[in-house]
Amino acid sequence: MISVCMIARNEEGIIGTAIASTEGLADEVVVLDTGSDDNTIAEALQAGARILEGTGDRMNKSEARNYVNEQANGDWVVILDCDEKIADPVGLRHFLETTEVDTVYGRQVFMTGNTRTLELNRMLCWRKGTMKYRYRAHEVPMPVGSEWPTSTKTNFVWEHRPPAGRNVWKLQYTLERLLLDVEEYPNDSRPMFYLGRQYAYLHEWEKGLEWLGKYLASDGWVDRADAWYYSARCYGGLNNRKEQIRTLHMACAEMPRRRDWWGTLAEIYHKDGKDEIAVGLLKCALELPPPKDTYYNHHWFGAHIYDSIAVAMWKLERHNEGLWYAEKALSFEPDNVRLQENLRYFKQSRFSQLERCVPELYKPGKLLYVGAQPVREPEALKSMRRVGHEITLLEVWPANAAHYEKRGLFDHIIVGDVREIEKLNLPCYDAIMWWHGPEHIDLVDLPDTLRQLESLTSIVVLGCPWGIMNQKAIYGNPYEEHRTHLLPKDFPQDYNTDVIGEVNARSGHLIAWRIHACTES
Repeated sequence: MISVCMIARNEEGIIGTAIASTEGLADEVVVLDTGSDDNTIAEALQAGARILEGTGDRMNKSEARNYVNEQANGDWVVILDCDEKIADPVGLRHFLETTEVDTVYGRQVFMTGNTRTLELNRMLCWRKGTMKYRYRAHEVPMPVGSEWPTSTKTNFVWEHRPPAGRNVWKLQYTLERLLLDVEEYPNDSRPMFYLGRQYAYLHEWEKGLEWLGKYLASDGWVDRADAWYYSARCYGGLNNRKEQIRTLHMACAEMPRRRDWWGTLAEIYHKDGKDEIAVGLLKCALELPPPKDTYYNHHWFGAHIYDSIAVAMWKLERHNEGLWYAEKALSFEPDNVRLQENLRYFKQSRFSQLERCVPELYKPGKLLYVGAQPVREPEALKSMRRVGHEITLLEVWPANAAHYEKRGLFDHIIVGDVREIEKLNLPCYDAIMWWHGPEHIDLVDLPDTLRQLESLTSIVVLGCPWGIMNQKAIYGNPYEEHRTHLLPKDFPQDYNTDVIGEVNARSGHLIAWRIHACTES
């Protein structure tokens, strides 16, 4: 015989659904009402439950649960909350009737609509008389005898859907019971942890750290990793970044299977502008499978982690690599407008275009970089520095050259006109990058200028607006004027071209490149 045991208070509107989910499993459903003043009892009776009234201390969940379990007539006790449903009652019954173990763990799955958000293993079934709850809050089943009975973990699901607004009053109610627990069990470490965690939930950071610190100083081990994690949350609330990172590292070291913790650590580094570290942590986290023996946070096993990597890749200007992660994120949530927009940005990124079309440019070597404005560091320059190139700047405007001489962003700086590069007696380079420069010379000068560049390198890469994009001389520099408006057809036939965005618009971008053998040394 199988008994489903429940405790209830003011659960009208949901208790009937919970009881209905036991059809095919329960020989009886026993409900202990702890003081409802709504239609809970009537709905439970209508659903076929046996009601126990007039007993049960609302400040002691263990006492209430133990009482209803003792009143059950079944050989098996199955625990069910009023905001839960058992997904496969018939399958669970067959399992309980055939298993030889004494206790059974199920999967408690928190749901938002029909979407799983969080799940964990919980002991929810046992042979009557083998287990008894302890603690007023966060009741924990403990063996009645001196030894733990045999147990097994299963994938039977208890779908958990807390009613809206419940956490508002439950936070304080749970705190009050936890304060009683630490009084009644002064030498027990678990109430210390739960109290510290509750203070973290309530954003009482100092008190949270106090009790979590007491737990970590004790001989408690079951919740040790979680204690480090919630310590990190408290330090985060106190804006103590150093300790937040340290304690989160400790949590990850104690339980390295938690993808969500590694992801949280990566997000902190991302916020601090340390995107290389963030990407490394997130890529490592991607290798972790869904955990079977701890909390499974679905948020980190869908679009979010791929989106986080894509965002960090964007910051690092690793656009071509980030494009894959942006596409992967959207594959999980194809209707997500923000992810659609992110992917569009990646596909229209100049640097994703550059990396896609000229991967040869992303091998370290000697690079001649033609032209650079002083107002902001060119994004393409940042990208090339990360590759590891030894970079020489060729700049026609002396003031710009002087500016970059002071900043030390280039290995070498040469003042000269790209149209007369042959007069400079330069050596060969592994690549020459003329990024947003061809539009600054007359179209008639382009073929000869390209010929001169080709004599110094095996890779020539040019970037410019696609079509009409007017600009007058700026920053007092006459060379900043746009003197021509380039289209793919304006480049020699042996040049490859690629365009993104729209022609004659700011989004439009044209690159042209040629890879050949260097003819001079």
